[in-house]
Amino acid sequence: MTEAGASNVNPDSARDQPVGVGFLFGCTTVFLLMLGGAIGGFVLLVKTFGGVVPDDGFPALFVGGVAGGGVSVLFIAVTVIGMVSGTPEAPRMPLREGLHQIAGTLFICVLPAFGSLAPAQAGRVLPPFLVGVLALAFVLGSFLLVGALFPWARLGRNKGRTVWRRSGKAEG
Repeated sequence: MTEAGASNVNPDSARDQPVGVGFLFGCTTVFLLMLGGAIGGFVLLVKTFGGVVPDDGFPALFVGGVAGGGVSVLFIAVTVIGMVSGTPEAPRMPLREGLHQIAGTLFICVLPAFGSLAPAQAGRVLPPFLVGVLALAFVLGSFLLVGALFPWARLGRNKGRTVWRRSGKAEG
């Protein structure tokens, strides 16, 4: 039995606490940055390549621009969060490694944006729905690569386990 004024809160049960205002602010900020990046990516592709793409190819430009802009901003935001925050289990990401991650993310996220130009040119012979589906398949395949290469262990995820398993000789 506890006294009337005593608290039964275990200090180790911080995960049981409700979500903090700072976390909600951070999630909202990252979402708004993603939205801005998605809109910016689409506008950049339309302004740059709008003249060479047929009218039926604009769904592919939309998919490529939104994916290239939105996902790149998401990964950059997560990388910056990993560079400024850390725990004893997952230390902060060093500046040099973080800048390499950001440069690699920008390079890989440009591929779906420019890769959407090929399905966009197919808009001359295919209906707009199929053009969008082709671009979406290419974009999703490209971002599987980004997700596989991202250092999740640095952010406290994956607890040091590797995604890729070694085959062949047993370690020992």
